[in-house]
Amino acid sequence: MHAIHSLRYYTVHSGKWHAGGSCTANIPINRGFNKSIGYLSGEEDHYTQQVGNAIDLFEDTAPAFGKNGT
Repeated sequence: MHAIHSLRYYTVHSGKWHAGGSCTANIPINRGFNKSIGYLSGEEDHYTQQVGNAIDLFEDTAPAFGKNGT
């Protein structure tokens, strides 16, 4: 068993992610986090959670529709 799982650690990312979002291999959930919610581009509108017409608020591996507090 991997050491981190034997210690029962649970890692969560929340907020902006500036370590690569254009490739799915670099999103937080694929970089060791068990759970993630946040922005991948760093250029989003904080009220609409959009960059242009695209949603930038992500939960784990998909856009977090309906999770923007409105």
